[in-house]
Parts: sequence; structure tokens; C-alpha cells
Amino acid sequence: MPRLVVLDALGLAYRAYYAFIGRPLRNSRGENTSAIFGMGNMLMRYRRELRPDRWALAWDGPGPTFRHELYPDYKAHRPPMPDDLRSQLTPIEDLARCLGLPVIEKPGMEADDVMATLARMGSEAGYEVLLVTGDKDMLQLVDPHVTVVAPGQKGDEFTLLDAAGVRAKWGVGPEHIRDVLALMGDASDGYPGVPGIGEKTAVELLREHGSLDALYDHLDAVKKPALNKKLRENKALAYLSRELATVQRDLDLGLTLDDLPVAPVRRDDLLAFARQWEVQRLAKLAESEGVGAAEAGAPVPARPAERRGTAAEQREDAPAPGQGSLFGVGTIAPPVAPLPPTLAPSAQGDLFAPAAEASDGAAPALAPDAFEARVHEVRARAVHGLAVLPVTHGATPRTSTLVGVAFAVRSGAHCYLPLAHESGPNVTAERLRQWFGAILADPTVEKVAHDWKSAIHALAAGGVGVASHGFDVHVGSFLCDPQRDHDLLSLAGDVLGVGLEPVEPPVVRGRPRTGAGALAIADVAERAGRQAAALLPLADALRAQLEAREQGKLYTQLEHPLIEVLAAMERTGVALDAAVLEGMSADMAREIAKLEERLFVLAGETFNLASGPQLGRVLFEKLGLPTGRKTKTGWSTDSEVLEGLAGQHEFPRLLLEWRALTKLKSTYVDTLPLARDPRDGRVHTTFEQTGAATGRLSSLDPNLQNIPMRTPQGRAIRRAFVAAPGCVLVGADYSQIELRVLAHLSEDPHLVEAFTAGEDVHAATARRIFKLEGEVPPELRARAKIVNFGVLYGMGARSLAQQMGLELQEAKTFIEDYFAVYAGVRRYLDATLADARERGWVATLLGRRRYLPELRSTNGMERSFAERAAVNTPIQGSAADLVKLAMLSVHRALSKRSGSRLLLQVHDELLVECPRGEADSISSLVKREMEGCYPLRVPLTVSVGAGDTWFDVH
Repeated sequence: MPRLVVLDALGLAYRAYYAFIGRPLRNSRGENTSAIFGMGNMLMRYRRELRPDRWALAWDGPGPTFRHELYPDYKAHRPPMPDDLRSQLTPIEDLARCLGLPVIEKPGMEADDVMATLARMGSEAGYEVLLVTGDKDMLQLVDPHVTVVAPGQKGDEFTLLDAAGVRAKWGVGPEHIRDVLALMGDASDGYPGVPGIGEKTAVELLREHGSLDALYDHLDAVKKPALNKKLRENKALAYLSRELATVQRDLDLGLTLDDLPVAPVRRDDLLAFARQWEVQRLAKLAESEGVGAAEAGAPVPARPAERRGTAAEQREDAPAPGQGSLFGVGTIAPPVAPLPPTLAPSAQGDLFAPAAEASDGAAPALAPDAFEARVHEVRARAVHGLAVLPVTHGATPRTSTLVGVAFAVRSGAHCYLPLAHESGPNVTAERLRQWFGAILADPTVEKVAHDWKSAIHALAAGGVGVASHGFDVHVGSFLCDPQRDHDLLSLAGDVLGVGLEPVEPPVVRGRPRTGAGALAIADVAERAGRQAAALLPLADALRAQLEAREQGKLYTQLEHPLIEVLAAMERTGVALDAAVLEGMSADMAREIAKLEERLFVLAGETFNLASGPQLGRVLFEKLGLPTGRKTKTGWSTDSEVLEGLAGQHEFPRLLLEWRALTKLKSTYVDTLPLARDPRDGRVHTTFEQTGAATGRLSSLDPNLQNIPMRTPQGRAIRRAFVAAPGCVLVGADYSQIELRVLAHLSEDPHLVEAFTAGEDVHAATARRIFKLEGEVPPELRARAKIVNFGVLYGMGARSLAQQMGLELQEAKTFIEDYFAVYAGVRRYLDATLADARERGWVATLLGRRRYLPELRSTNGMERSFAERAAVNTPIQGSAADLVKLAMLSVHRALSKRSGSRLLLQVHDELLVECPRGEADSISSLVKREMEGCYPLRVPLTVSVGAGDTWFDVH
């Protein structure tokens, strides 16, 4: 099993801090570094000894939680965090990033809920999940897939708590931890429980009655009058406490497990961090040979200092086009000209030249004469290139407040226009438009931003449009190396070898985020200006690297034009009829209740349907069903096992329905109405262009790409997405695009013939493998379909046997027969893998590269993953590129038709809104543009439909 390790950040930080409370560690400035030192030791130890394949550090998100709304005294009695611990929390985040550990938080939710959601995601994906935490609330998550790693009293100790360990420690299983806390309360978190009942009594009651619900259903069985009275009078408190103790498992974190790699240790960053905080152990770790490289199977990036020097030296060191590191690490081209004065290191080693001060001590941006002089200096030089850096505050780019804008030119001169600072003075949006509106609208002026899509939304809030957007540093960096950090500060360090300060000072955990608008203008002007000054040299360096890696054409012809299309789609959104979802929610609640009632009748008892151990007891002991896969804590009850049992008994079949329905209700039906913008009644998702190494787009806040389509209830959710008044929706979906790409790449004559002749490719495969004539039985077509798609993902005989219900040898024979028929596919897959091993990367039809250093890993699991990625990426990535080409073509065509606009992209499907009377012509237009976006050896086929709702188009 692959392993996911999730760590409780704040719990570990407290533990590290108090481990040295008697003799705190301090640096030469007198700053307490106990938590930093302790966390560094723990994180490296967990990385080394737990050997995660994926991992994450979970923090409490900012803002009050739903628990505070339920119970205002929640955590109210906790003593305040010590200031010298609070000051170490942000450095600990920095340390985690240096160690290749993703940091995850969700506003309004606690780390417990983030950990619970990640645990659920890991379990569903077949991971062994280890939760590193000392929080007793988290024991409720323990099941056959999830184990709690509880740190011991000493820093080098920890205990693994599986279900048996929880029972030994608490006297009840994980499924009853919430009920124990409901009765005894939790003084630390401040929820009450039943006054007068402690842990011992709570455990005894639950052992006797089985659960909190059963206890209250049979309260008369509690014979002690005083105890009975306490329970009766405080029933509401008990159930409130259980709700407060229950962790949330269905958060939308906006990520997948692929976003949580165990990245290589960033040696240079770790060394700089260790020196800054004077933590000698971390410095030794950073300076040791091969740190990160040995663990990640990848070369260690060159240090920023090694990239510095004169312009001539930098050009000499730059890799020639097509050359560089085999695996694309450490080969970012340096700037081809000297850094601007505001970025170049001084003789004293300072990263930046100090800013001049006005005679009255105020920063130049606040002195009117100097301020306007700087603005006009930037405007005068903008013809040679203008960097644009909006400063915003808000939850999403589209709805954020534009606090100010920094501009910079190639000389390094920069200015900052404050627009919405609380303390002022601010300039008006009209002045912004007067000074820079024409320049931004001038297509002959090169303009550079870190994230143009966000910048377009931000500048629109100031009434400023941008024509002919120049280079996008974020997207350019992603095409160079998808695995690196693409934020501006990281890129400035990695590429230019200089350090930049964040516009907003580091967030102090435990205190609310103030936002840029609450900061002094002078501070924001200085930091934002220097960040803006870094953008043009960054763009030059990244352009050179794109050309060196032969990605320049992909950037200019596909990814950059797509930015404007995605910005327009985000701005438009799609209309949502919340009443449809409200009705579905009520219907689902009734159906869930019926399913639960029927399941309890079949089981002959009431129990926790979400509890693996209780479920295993019912399935395999009471109902006597055959056991399947065994885990270290008992028999598995995951979906795969239940699907295997569904044909033998009604209970597992209904349980699968219950699971699907409860997840659908909580994840989509009850959540989507909350995402609707009250200003226009539409849902505006955010499209992530740099989320997947294959190039596929993703959708966030809310994720509209994961709405299930395999069940009637899942498909019915699309009824809530409706056309605007007077309009209809047009949906266009590619047919089997990945298999068509495979036919093109492999040139297999049988596969090409099937698609060219317009055959059902799965039926054609079944005919050839099973040597059939005429109609193909549905079960044989289904088998052919499984292997057709399985080839795309490197499916082996064992997986095929599980999906088809075959013996292993039968599955091996089936695969052999498949490749005997499609010998061209076999040759293509073998050649692709051989080339990948030799070059270290694979590429899509349009040249998008994915570097796979794990192909050389000594870790068999990592190497196997890389081999599957090498086979899959050219196919899936090419399909993703073709969909993006189609989006560009459709957007350009629709821009010439008034009232028609592209709304959504969901995998291989595009959704368009158009005037009702133009549905036929727009359908034809969309079909024509999608089918003609790229010439393949086989035809691209698109099915098109129209209707009043997204559901109706299919």
C-alpha cells in the first residue's frame, strides 16, 4: 500500500515548544527557537522513519469555525498562546516548505477537519493513512486504513494506535470515541459534556449500552437515580458535545493527493533558513551530501549563489537550447542582462539597494512631488516593458478588493498606486486609468505579470482593461518545471538568486489576517515595488528556459492565449437554480433515512454505518458473508469488498447506495447553493491552469469537474445548472478522445481502421480478440472496454483480473490476446517507455514535457508510478492539449456572435450559453471548431446537445 502521512502542525509545535520549556533554546538575538528546532527534528524523523509516499502539514484555518457558531464558549477558556511560540509558527511553515512538506489549511475549519478529509481521500484512493497527532478527537478516524501516530512524552518516541490500540487505551473502539467525549466533555476544547460524568463513567455506560443513541433510547435502564437525572437533564449538552467533537471529512480542499508529493528537500532554502534562525542541526542537515536527492531520486538544484556573477558569466553558464539537466532540475536560465539596481546585490551583500527617503522622513511614495515624479518616470520608460503587480485582498481573485497596483520598468524604477488603504492617502481609480489605462490598453507595450488571470480580475475592479497581455511568470515557470514552487518569492530566489519580502508580513497564527489594506502605504509600496521590479528579469530568464526546453511554442500558441479565455469564463459563471438542489436535498434525506432503516432491519440492530469495525462485525459475523481483503486491524469493508458482496446479499448493495447518497448530498447538493454569487445568481468556479503535470485543467471553489455522472442522482445535479433567461445551454463532448489519440500516436492499423470507419471501437476490439462476427454480447464489449482504457493507464494483469472478475492467468491471457491484435499499440508503449528512460521525460503531441526523475529511483513503488506516468502522459496530456485548443477555437468563433459565451470545461466537454433562437447554428459552430482543432490520423468526433439545463444537453 502507498502511505499518506498527515501531521497536526499546531499540536506538534506545542509539543516541541514545551519540550524545552525548562531551558528554552534561543539564538543570538534572544529569539526562542525551541519549536523550530523540535519541529525540524520531528519532521525529518517522520519523513525518514514513516517513509510517506504523500504527506501534508495541517493547520487551523483563519477565522471562526462552525463550532464557534454552535457553541460560543468553544475553546474560550484556553489560555492564550505564549508569544514566543506564536512568533515561531510562521517560520515553522517556512521550514515545512524547505523540507518538501505541503502546508494545508482551510479558512473557517480546524486542522482536525483538514486531517479527517485527507484521511478519507487517502482511504478511498487505497492509501495506508497515518495521522501524526496527540489529539484524542482524531481517534474517531481510526479504521482498517487509518492509524494514529501519537507522539510520546520524549521527542524520540511515538505510539501507533490502531483500533485495538484505541480499545486498549480507552476501553472502547474508535467508533465510540465521539460518544465518550459527548458524555465526559473536553476541558481543553471547552465543550461541556454531561456535568458530573467523567471518562470512567462514560466508558462504562457505552460498554453497557453500545452507543450514545442507544443509551438515550434506553435511559430507563440506567438505574442509579443521580446518574439517570444527569443524563436526562443534559441530553442536549451531550448531543451538542458530540457534534462539536465530530470531525468533518468532506471539506473541499481544492486539491488531490497528487498535490501532496514528498518533494526533495530544498537544500539552499533550508541552509538559509537554518542560518537565519541559527539552528545548527538544520544547517548541518542542509550541508550534508545528497540531502533530498537520495530520498527523492533527483539531483539537488544548484544554489542561488552559484547562479550569480557578471552578465557575461551568467550567459556563459546558461544551457544551450535543448541542453541542460537530464531531469530538468537546476537548469533555469539566468537573466541575460544585469539585474536592475533595485534587485542587484550590493557590495555589502545586501539583496537590495536601500530606498531613498524624503526630507521629512516619509517614503517617496507618500511625498506628492516625488510620488508623481516616480509615476511619470515609470510611464516614460514603459514603452520598453512594463511589469504589473496588483495588490488585492479577498477570498478569490474575481471578488477581491484592489488595494493598489505596483508598476516597474526595465531600469528597475517602480511606483505604487494606493487605491484602498484604510489609513490613506489613496489615489482614485480615475487617476489609475489616466496614468496607466492607455499603456495597459496599448498592444505594442510588452506587459509582464506573475499571474495574469488574477491580474485581469483585479484590474477590472479598478475599471482598467488590459490588451495583449505579455508574459505570465506563473504559467511560464510551470511549463519549465511543474514540480517547483511557482510563487513569486520562490521564483525570485530560485531564478534570480535574490530574496523578496512578501507584501503582507507573515501571518502570525492565532491572530486574524489583516489584509494589505490595513498596512501602511509606505511598507506596501516598498515591498510591492521590488516584487514588480523582479518580474521583467524573471520573464527574460523563463523565456530563455522555455526555448531551451522547446516549450516556447506551447506557451505562446496555447497556454498564454488560454489565460484570457479562462478569465472570461470565470467572470461569466453559470446560472444555478438553488431550489432544484433544495428539493433534491430533502428527497435525499428521506431516501437516506429509508436506507438506514432498511439496513438496520437487515442487520438486526442499530449501529454506526460509518464504522469499519462495526460494519465488519455485522457483515462477516452476523450475516456470515465471505470475508475479503484483510488489513492489520480486521477485514476490509471498502467499496471494492462491498461491490464483490453486493450480488450475494441485499445489505452490502444497500450500503453502497447509502454511502454514495450521503457523500453526494454533503459534497454537492448541500454545498453548491452556498457557492452562488448573490449579485448575479451564478456560480463562478476558478480554473487552475497549472495544477496537473499532464496539462489538464482543474476547477476550484467550487469544483465543478467532479460532479458524478455514473449514477442517476449524480447526473440529476446538473438540472440545477440552468441557462439565463432567453438562452439555452449547448453541451459538446469529445467521443473517446484519449483512445483516438492512442490510435494517432501508435499508428496501429486495426485501431486506426476502427475509428476511421466509425465503428464502435469497444465492439471492434471484442470482435478481434474473441474472433466474433455480427453482434457483440454486452458482457464481452464491457471486457474490451475495460482493457481499451486500461492500456492508457498501464493496467496490469492483477488489476484487470479484479475489474473483470477473472482468474489472474485468464487476465494475463486476455492482455496477451489484446496486444496480439493491437501489436502497434504494444510497440508504441514499449518505445515510449524506453525513450523516457533514456531522456528522462515524455512529451505530448504539442510538445508539453513531463520530467520523470523517479524512473531512476531505487524505490520500486516510485519507479512503477513513473513508468505508468510515462505511458499515460503522452496520451492523457495530448487529449488535454487538444481540449485547450478546442477552447481557443470555440472562444474565438463565439466572440463574433453576440450573446454566446463559453461557460465551462469539464474534462472532454465544453458548455456554452447562447440565445435560444441560435441553438442550432451555435451547436454546428461548436462541433465544427472542436472537430477541426487538430489533424489526427483518425477523426475527432463530438456529440452536441442543447437544452434549458446542463442535464438536458445530454
